[in-house]
Amino acid sequence: MITRLDIKIKPRNKEIKNLYGNLFQGYLMSLIDSDYAQILHENQLNPYSQFVFYDKEDDCYIWRISALTEEAHENITKKILNKKEKTLTLNHNDLTLDIISKGITQQLSYKDISDKYFSAQKVKRLVKIRTLTPVTYKSNNEYQIFPEVKSLYVSLYNKWCAFSTNVSIESEETLNHLINYTNLDSYDLKSAKYSTDGINIKAFKGNFSIYIKGPEPLVNIANMLFDYAQYCGLGAKTSMGMGGVKIE
Repeated sequence: MITRLDIKIKPRNKEIKNLYGNLFQGYLMSLIDSDYAQILHENQLNPYSQFVFYDKEDDCYIWRISALTEEAHENITKKILNKKEKTLTLNHNDLTLDIISKGITQQLSYKDISDKYFSAQKVKRLVKIRTLTPVTYKSNNEYQIFPEVKSLYVSLYNKWCAFSTNVSIESEETLNHLINYTNLDSYDLKSAKYSTDGINIKAFKGNFSIYIKGPEPLVNIANMLFDYAQYCGLGAKTSMGMGGVKIE
């Protein structure tokens, strides 16, 4: 089960920057039990993502936390939802935020995401991605400033295989076909830097689209994975505020 929690917030004294994503991560960790925090620390892949973005329509910031398993929901999103505080403070930057509202905005299974595409009457070969926070990934031991189909797929595939319990796509052959049949179609991107733990990470932000060729079942899997990116995040450092995306 995947659960998305949206917390609408307004700063009292400063503008929120994407650079604060790691501070929200620190605040989140301070709210959960130490035993579960230790489990997260030992995991290679975190069963949640979190990031902050500005929502023009509501004229406020949204702190979006997505739990990718039922256990993560019980230990993270549910605990944050049940807290009664009306403000939160990021101590390192002396940033106080008023909580306008908070609530579960999505709750769905991995099968729900799969069925959305495998039951569709029309195949969607063009996928449009809009970044809400900077995206990065590692290639040749360096963070990259431009999307690479292989690296993005590998990240999504690994997270799906790690956390999905009822829809399996665990096949190296499938992953290779996804990579070989997908091309970058268009892009409008800028390079970006994201600061975490005193390190500036190279990244990119903006819009880009991919086109998937090949048989319809493969196209459906590609759409499924990029839809999943809206919850698990795209690329690296998705628990630190990076990789927030919207599929359009």
